Amino acid sequence: MKTPDREHDSTARPPRADMGGLSKLIRLPCAPTRVLYTTAVRGVVGFGPTDWDLAALLTFEARDLETIVREAARRPRPRAELIIPPERLDWFPSDARDLLVENARDGGFSLKGEMYDAGDFFKPPLTHGYMLRAGTTPHLYLYLYTM
Repeated sequence: MKTPDREHDSTARPPRADMGGLSKLIRLPCAPTRVLYTTAVRGVVGFGPTDWDLAALLTFEARDLETIVREAARRPRPRAELIIPPERLDWFPSDARDLLVENARDGGFSLKGEMYDAGDFFKPPLTHGYMLRAGTTPHLYLYLYTM
């Protein structure tokens, strides 16, 4: 099963790096040392509310990252493969890029790491999604979406 990250509009906004803007969209259980994030419309714009998503690469101090992962590990892990579209990789730092594996079947990339439920980051309307710890780096890739 693939996550909805493949269903987003390819017109994702350029990445932002402001923690204040991000904290208005999601809950931050610990303060990251660096944030990069973008949002995009999901699906087709039409009648009713338009769904959207947020993709973020969050960098944490080791202690904070361990706390986040320890809490997330208490919940069931998602059974999905997170495919990241190429247009969302331009802003990945080099140590996270080293963990990317091309997925020829879907035209995107997988990030090596452990996937967890992202419930600690949910803030309405972004109440669905996943987080992936990027190998042994200090980064979490976060993908949240409305539904």
